[in-house]
Amino acid sequence: MLTRRVWAELEPKWPAAYWDDWLREPAQRRQRHILRPVVCRTFHVESKGGTSNGQYSAFLKNTVIHSGPAADFVVGAAASAAAADAALL
Repeated sequence: MLTRRVWAELEPKWPAAYWDDWLREPAQRRQRHILRPVVCRTFHVESKGGTSNGQYSAFLKNTVIHSGPAADFVVGAAASAAAADAALL
C-alpha cells in the first residue's frame, strides 16, 4: 500500500512489467522499506499475454489444474519424505 504522496511520485514512471523488481531499485526505493505481495509467476493457464509471449505454451498446453477438494497440508506432520508421500498419495 502506498501513500498518496509516494504514488504521485511513482505513477508517472510506473513500468508496464516487472514492477516488483523495479520498485526495489534504489532510484524508486530511496531508503524506504518495501513490502510487496508474493505474486506467483509460475501459474500459467493461457499462453496469451504476459511477458513470455507464449514461449512456454508447448510445455504448458497439457497442464491440468486440480479441481478436486483441497489437500490438507500439515507442516511437520510427516517425519520423512516417504511418510509425506504415503499420506498424500
